[in-house]
Amino acid sequence: MKKNKLALILSSILIIYSILGFVAIPKIVKPIIIDNINANITQEASLEKVSFNPFLLTVSLENLKIQDKKETTFSIDSLTIDFNLFRTISERHLAFQDLQLVNPYIHVIENEDKSFNLEKLVKPSEETVSKEETQASEATEPIKFQIYKTAILKAKIKFTKLQKDKKPFVVNIKEFNYTFYDMGTFRNILASHSLDILINKHTRLDINGGLRVHPFHMYGNVKLSNLRPSEFLPYKEELFNFKLTDETNVDLAFGYNVDTKKELDIKINNLNFALTDLNIMQNKHSTVYLKALKIQDLNLNYPENSLDIQAFTLEQLNTKIIKDKKEVINLTKLVNIEEEKASKKEETKAENETSKPWKVNLANININNTKVLFDDQKALLSTMIKDINLQGKSLKVNNKDITLEELSLKNSLDFKDTKNKLEVSTLNNSFLARNISTDTINNQLSYLDLKSQEIKVADKKSKTYITTKNFDININDVKNKNQDVEISKVSLNRPTILIDDKKTDKKISINKLLIDINKIKKAGTKVTVDNVKVNEPNFSFKDNKAKTDIQAKDINLLVNKITHNNNKLKIVSSSINKPFISVTLGKQAKKKEEEKRVVAKKTVAKKEKSNFSFDIGPVKIKNAQMVFQDKNLPIPFKTNISKLHGDFSRLHSSSSKPTKLQLEGKVDKYGYTKITGTVDINDIKLLTDTTILFKNIAIKNFTPYSGKFVGREIDSGKLNLDLKYNIRKSNLDAKNSIIISDIKLGKQVQSEDAANLPLDLAIALLENSDGVIDLELPITGNVDDPQFAIAPIVWKVFTNLIVKAISSPFTLLASVLGIEADEIKSIDFEYGNTTIIASEKEALDNIAKILAKKKRLAINVSPSYHQTYDTLAIQNKKFDKFLEKRMKKIVKGDEYKEALEDLFEETFKNKDLDDIEEMFEKTDKKGKKYFDNKAYVEYLRKTLASLQKVSTNELETLAKTRSQNILDYLIKEKKVEKNAIVIDEKINVQIDEKDKWSTFNLSVSVKK
Repeated sequence: MKKNKLALILSSILIIYSILGFVAIPKIVKPIIIDNINANITQEASLEKVSFNPFLLTVSLENLKIQDKKETTFSIDSLTIDFNLFRTISERHLAFQDLQLVNPYIHVIENEDKSFNLEKLVKPSEETVSKEETQASEATEPIKFQIYKTAILKAKIKFTKLQKDKKPFVVNIKEFNYTFYDMGTFRNILASHSLDILINKHTRLDINGGLRVHPFHMYGNVKLSNLRPSEFLPYKEELFNFKLTDETNVDLAFGYNVDTKKELDIKINNLNFALTDLNIMQNKHSTVYLKALKIQDLNLNYPENSLDIQAFTLEQLNTKIIKDKKEVINLTKLVNIEEEKASKKEETKAENETSKPWKVNLANININNTKVLFDDQKALLSTMIKDINLQGKSLKVNNKDITLEELSLKNSLDFKDTKNKLEVSTLNNSFLARNISTDTINNQLSYLDLKSQEIKVADKKSKTYITTKNFDININDVKNKNQDVEISKVSLNRPTILIDDKKTDKKISINKLLIDINKIKKAGTKVTVDNVKVNEPNFSFKDNKAKTDIQAKDINLLVNKITHNNNKLKIVSSSINKPFISVTLGKQAKKKEEEKRVVAKKTVAKKEKSNFSFDIGPVKIKNAQMVFQDKNLPIPFKTNISKLHGDFSRLHSSSSKPTKLQLEGKVDKYGYTKITGTVDINDIKLLTDTTILFKNIAIKNFTPYSGKFVGREIDSGKLNLDLKYNIRKSNLDAKNSIIISDIKLGKQVQSEDAANLPLDLAIALLENSDGVIDLELPITGNVDDPQFAIAPIVWKVFTNLIVKAISSPFTLLASVLGIEADEIKSIDFEYGNTTIIASEKEALDNIAKILAKKKRLAINVSPSYHQTYDTLAIQNKKFDKFLEKRMKKIVKGDEYKEALEDLFEETFKNKDLDDIEEMFEKTDKKGKKYFDNKAYVEYLRKTLASLQKVSTNELETLAKTRSQNILDYLIKEKKVEKNAIVIDEKINVQIDEKDKWSTFNLSVSVKK
């Protein structure tokens, strides 16, 4: 009975406990929960159901909501708490078996005033807690608890940002699943957790790992995939002045470990980051496009301060950088950043604090297929660098020590300066550097190579165009310590350089230029170079306007031991081996109009003394060859100087000892040249003493020049030149000895530039009896004179000598005998007479002597008669003969007078002699009249003689007889060769009444 009663009691208690647990407590607790929530929040809470299992000690809340009139702020379909009473009692801590939230929902709203709805959700509390109480509570030991499993299932988080006059920004986090095992402070064990989130439609975040609350320790793995930044930019739309396309994507995965047991210890393991299809749009145009940015296998360790990255990659970066007319760069306007004025009081001491240096290892750097465009709209400059490919290997940074195993860069560049009409373009540039290292003192580089397939510079303003192909320069073993530098070798490897000056129509080309510069050292201000070698480049210069072509090739230049220190240059020695130089003057087109030459006044600048000094050792020239061609002639000219050897002695600016030079070589086949002299290298106008010798030069080679300038070929002859130039204190004293032997002229050459000079005659005048022309052309002048130029002066002196010889040949010929030119210029005859008078025989004797010395010379005799005086002489002779016959008929009286009167009356029947006699009746001083019989008789004679007829044939016969007498005298008596005397066919007629003689003028010509 007692047992039944006990069972009944126990059953009743169990029933009551069950009723209280399952029914009463939920009904009692539900309104209390709602009231308490509503009492502390500004919105309205609702709870559909509360369940309590008194046996399992589980509490469940269903359909809990917090909402205002428009929106639900928080809701949860189910909240279940499973309390573990037995573990709590036995292990003396709060133990929970499960904590589960099913379909929780939170809506976070950011208002237009930047406030959040959750900030206003909780009502402000009237209770205050003192600082002491707060500090005391913070100092107490944490409550020991343990939750075996915490699960948030299918949670949803919605974030809305309200914007004025704009569509609200919304982010939806869906499928938020978070599971936590063994979370709590009891036993200090690590709790494992797993988080899985879907953000909007594409982005997924997965976090797995462990967590300990105290002391804090957290580890695990994070994976973020398909993050679309374009979905989040509208949140701060006022901050960004650009838009991202929807294709922009971010993927991130890494492991982490954060431990605070001793000190903050952070490790990031195997981080892989990828940003793909980044396209920044500004004003509907793409400003920056990036195909991919990748960071592979990043490992970070703090506080060890080490960072290791396997690879950093930029793939296909295209960016446009625009600097507008207000000098604002477009990229700076992508983000609106307000300038903040930070006061000095807010400056932290962290800048002065030192921390453990970071160690960075970056195994690979890759920048591929990148293009950068810069456009300066104010300066009208644009630069495009395209096809950028950069690879780096093993970059290591340890504090200030940096090493890089290899760095290579390839690109092409286009630059345009619209304002100055300048364009620069390069194709397939490459940069390769190996073993780079740097620290605070030392910098090293084992190898550097710069290449470019093509470099073009177009200066359209000056019309100058420069093209360089296959540019390649190598630099080996560069060391820099403090300010000192050492370079083992610098090489320029056979580029091709073309310079085209279209304004002046000149072109320069350099091919196969190989330059080696060995052992360069810089220590302080001192720079030394062991040697410089230039190996067999080809050089070409063309002046199409002047038709000039200069070429040089096969030049081997060696410069030994170069030193430069404190503005002092020293070179131990130099040598030039086998250089070949060719100069060609091409045929120029005829000019329609003669160009006006403007002679510019030369201004002599005051020479300032320079503090630069030099000491250049001897320069040796071996086996040089020079070819000169002039095609600008009726017959092309070419000469060749070969086997040219010689040297320059030491050139020292601080020494008073002049520099000596000596060169000798072969001219054409058998010619010889030698140049010797001394020069004051500091001022050649102070002292220059040079001798230039040309021997046995075949003068036939100069036919092209004789053809052009004098219209004749040269068949044969030899030329010897001995040119001596002495300059002392700017005063030139030059002696030019020119010897021409056995010169023979050839046929005529048609040339518009040929001077109309009788060259044969000039040779005949200048040659001696041995066929040698020996000329001395002294030149003097002051080289400081702006109008002074040696070549024009020499040519002028030479030309004047030729012209003078031709224009005044008898002056030259008379000088041979030491007489005056007037003594041999002409032969005089009495009027009407053909006999050579004694005075003229002396002149003919001198001419005979001259012809004996001038083998090629001939004397031309110009016959002449006087129109008046020779006629009168002949008339008188004829009348005298006739009068003598009439006088024989008169027996007595004055037969001469009577014969004249008889002839006058017979001739002039209409004239009366009495009238004629009256003409000669005169009165003397005393008034006494008398008859001038002498004048009367002379009048009759002249009047009657003038009636005698003299024909032109008679006068010409007179002139020819005189010429024959001259010819007979020279040939028969003086034994002159017949072809040395030429009688002109034309007879000169004298008409000057002042002439006293019938004069035969003489001239010179060349024997035929």
